[in-house]
Order: sequence, then C-alpha cells, then structure tokens
Amino acid sequence: MTSSVVIALDVGGTQIKAGAVVGGKIIEASVGHYESGAGLAAGDTIGHFAAIVADILRKWGTDARVDGLGLAFPGPFDYEAGVSRIRGLGKFDALYGLPVGGLLEEALRADERTGTRLAPHFRIAFENDAALFGLGETGPGGAAEGGGARRLPDDRHGSRLVLPGVGASREDARGRA
Repeated sequence: MTSSVVIALDVGGTQIKAGAVVGGKIIEASVGHYESGAGLAAGDTIGHFAAIVADILRKWGTDARVDGLGLAFPGPFDYEAGVSRIRGLGKFDALYGLPVGGLLEEALRADERTGTRLAPHFRIAFENDAALFGLGETGPGGAAEGGGARRLPDDRHGSRLVLPGVGASREDARGRA
C-alpha cells in the first residue's frame, strides 16, 4: 500500500526550503535547501521548481502518491489564482502575470520523475509566506506552545520553515477554518 504526501516549498528570494509532509509531519529525510533561482527566465523557474519536487520525492524514496503541492510564496501574488504579481523587486520578475500554478502542474505531469506520482486529485495551493509563518507559529510546537519556529537540520542561515503551515488549507491560513 502506498501512502499519500503533500510536498511543501517555502520559496524565498535567495533559497527554497522544501520537504514532504505526511499526516501533518515533516519527513526529515526528504528536507532540502535549494537556490531560489529568483533571477531565472520564467520557463527555467518553473522547471527549477519541478526539479525540486522530483528531488524531494527521490530523497524520500517511496512510491507515495502526491496529493498536493503547497507553496509559501512572497507577494505580491494572486494566491487564489496562482498568478504572480511580483515585478520590479529583483526576484521572480519573469513570472509576472503568469499562471504559475498551471504551468507548474503541466511541468510536473510532463516530467517522467513526477508525472506518474501525482494523484488524480492532485492540486497546487499558494499562500503568503509570512501568513504561513504566523500559522506555523500558532500551531502545535510553535511559539504559542513555547516552541518557537522549527529550525531545519543544517539550516546554516537560521531561516525558518513553515512546512506544517503549507500543508494546511488556504482557508486555515486565512482564518476561515
């Protein structure tokens, strides 16, 4: 029997932290840190995101079906539509006005490393990175319980990952549970 998984990407201007989440828990063996590729052309950026998903699945090493992909993404961004509104900020400008979610799903389905792993009900969800950080802090193990933000193994830059928040629904992140 295969298990289901959500892949989570915390996209920043200089790096992306990513991992697999099963049952609300981060699979430590899957966690990775990657260059953001924020200055790449649009197609290359989408390909870079797809390659990160493939690497997370490779590192985890199971035959799990991927139910979804959650991206904590900086704004401005139309999170419901999956369309970037970033321009003039020197990061991800090439994605401006593009349906990032749709393009990324196409790339994942076409990629032999990931295409057969996507569940029929696979979907991509975006939310503001700062909002998900706050959600992660208010959840189990966060600052609300005295735990503070969870640091990843080998996180040399001291950045924080909100994978549990990315695994939550957009409605949870916006307080409409």
